[in-house]
This record gives sequence, C-alpha cells and structure tokens, in this order.
Amino acid sequence: MSAGREFVGPYRMFHLIRAGAMFEIWAVRPMAETTPLAMKWLPPGARYDRTTVAQLKHEYEVGKALDHPSIIKTFDYGDSKKDGAFVVMELFKTPNLKQQIHDQLDSLHWRLDTILMECAQSLEYMHRQGW
Repeated sequence: MSAGREFVGPYRMFHLIRAGAMFEIWAVRPMAETTPLAMKWLPPGARYDRTTVAQLKHEYEVGKALDHPSIIKTFDYGDSKKDGAFVVMELFKTPNLKQQIHDQLDSLHWRLDTILMECAQSLEYMHRQGW
C-alpha cells in the first residue's frame, strides 16, 4: 500500500495497477461490496495541489456525464487533505489499448477496423454531448 494506506475514503485498496508521475491507479473495493473497481488516486503530499485536483475533478465530471459502451464508466469522486483526491471507475482486467499496442501490436491487426470504429463512435458521442 502507498505509505501504509489501506483505505481511501470508503474504498479498500487491494492492488496497485500502475504508478505514474502524478497519479496512482489502484484496484479497489467499496467497503461493503465485493465488486472490484479502479481508482485514479492523487495521494496527499507534495503532488497534491489545487490545479491537479481541479483537473481530476473535471475528469470525473466529464466521465460521469457520459454513457457509451466504449467509454469507461465513472462512478465516484472524493477529495480531502487526509485521503488525497480520487476518481473511481470501471475496472478492466485486460490490458488497455495503449498496452496492447506496446506489447502485442502484431495481434491487433485483425481487429483494427473494429477498434477504429469504436473509437470514432465514442468520439462522435462525446462531441454530441458537448465534450
């Protein structure tokens, strides 16, 4: 756990998926549930500032307003000096497209038409929603 932390807000952190320069991505579970979710977390400390928190909150607001099969569902946002700031969303157990391009590019060519069509449809949906 990051700095010995087990909980952020009402979520139990159980697996660090990725740590970047600003955010950590965790697999989490709501305390009273067993469904795993993903959390994009800005820990309290040196990286926690008003601008970065505002960007994360904007990401939540955009995600919460969208409902499309090719767009990750966004569920929750939290912010406190004690816990840091976070956005909770769907958890996918398969590698994302960026990871697949990096690790398995040769295996993607047979689904390229589908990938491009789904990307275009989701971008068109976002545009119609004003994003």
